[in-house]
Amino acid sequence: MDVGRIVQDGIEYYNKGDYDKAIRCYLDALQINNITDKGKANIYFNIGLSYWKKNDLKQTEKFYLLSIKHNSEYIPALSDLGKLYYDMSEYKKAKSCFLRVLKLDLEYPNVIYGMALVSHVMKDYSAAIKYAEEYFKYGQNEEFIQELKLLITDCNLKLKKIIR
Repeated sequence: MDVGRIVQDGIEYYNKGDYDKAIRCYLDALQINNITDKGKANIYFNIGLSYWKKNDLKQTEKFYLLSIKHNSEYIPALSDLGKLYYDMSEYKKAKSCFLRVLKLDLEYPNVIYGMALVSHVMKDYSAAIKYAEEYFKYGQNEEFIQELKLLITDCNLKLKKIIR
């Protein structure tokens, strides 16, 4: 069997919203020998994405971590694990993932956005403003831009209260 074909089948099932069949394809692909660590990282990440779509956050976390175990610099897995931790209100873990990505790629807009949000929730308002303003340089998502403008306003108000 061809790993690429099996993974492609999984991607097609994923795109059709059949996440269980996608997961089965990806797991079948992992049974084939000669897969590089980077290849395994990609497959584990795809399994994690499928579980995220099924709203199974624990399985999502498990497979993202397996992805990172096989490629510690796999930015999509680190980024999405950070988003997952943010959604789970595990802000320190989210921040750690986001910072790992930024060490690898300083211009990763979604992670810069995530750092603005997590900094705000952790009451590091100056950092939240810094990351929000940084996002404006790279980010294209108008919804995120509007949200970050409101976040900056909120941070400035909170910083003024702290100074008083």
